[in-house]
Amino acid sequence: MKQFFSTVMKKDKLTPAEQLILNNSAEKRVEIAKSPHTPSDILDMLAEDWCIAVLCAVAKNQNTSQATLNKLYKSMYVEVLREVAGNPNTPSNILHELGTTCGDWYIRCYVAKNPNTLPETLCYLSRDEDYTIRCAVATHPNTPGYILKKLANDKSPEVRQAVAYNHRTPQSILRKLFKNRDWVMRLHLALNPNTPPDILLELAKSRRDQIYQAVADNPNTPPDALRILATRKNRTTRCSVAMHSHTPSDILTQLANDKDSEIRTAVAQNPYTPPEVLEKLANDLDVDIRRAVAHNPNTPVELVRKLLTEC
Repeated sequence: MKQFFSTVMKKDKLTPAEQLILNNSAEKRVEIAKSPHTPSDILDMLAEDWCIAVLCAVAKNQNTSQATLNKLYKSMYVEVLREVAGNPNTPSNILHELGTTCGDWYIRCYVAKNPNTLPETLCYLSRDEDYTIRCAVATHPNTPGYILKKLANDKSPEVRQAVAYNHRTPQSILRKLFKNRDWVMRLHLALNPNTPPDILLELAKSRRDQIYQAVADNPNTPPDALRILATRKNRTTRCSVAMHSHTPSDILTQLANDKDSEIRTAVAQNPYTPPEVLEKLANDLDVDIRRAVAHNPNTPVELVRKLLTEC
């Protein structure tokens, strides 16, 4: 700070960056640096600030240009480097340097989660001693299949569970992980849209409500699994089945007769519900259900006109 002011005081004419720094308090400069509306050229000026809080805010701002992030990467402050590591605009080469040369846990963690991180950087981080770093690698969309295969055998159950959750994990690896009886592992498989249909069918039979609910919410759950889930007493599960795009017509017909109005509303909202089922729901005593039928794209035009005059 002293060096900054001593240098500035000797100048006859200040640069725009120096004027910005001198004419605003540190609090105001932090506020400007944090704003999502601050343009990149102003952020570039603030990257010359002496205040660490300002530099951190600039490094974190997603409007900050790659050129400015490259400038901040040369900072001596670890707090600034952490924010650079977490910024999705940071160039891949800088992320690689940060991820492979820095001993700071936060920096490695942010690099492992950054969407710009390259496969070779993730490969390096997959060998990290800290399991939380390996977990981040296991869930990253850029992690190569051969690394996911290795992490599927990791000593840490959290890392193996993270592999099960990764939407890019090959189905052959997911099938292997399904053999594990750990319920959290199976929950992550139930959440993964890449999980094979036959495994989702088996998971639909689970006694744990968290697992079968996750299957009901999975966009790739097959019709046979949804048939099983439609018989569950859990209202939320039946509602998810009623809204699912893969639910068979006969199951939608069955759920249209459900005693719970929330389930019938979900059937009325499903764009895949057959017109004949919608015609039946159009006579439901619940006005919200009739309105849902009126707004369903699959409802016949004549019926829509009738409902709009009634509702």
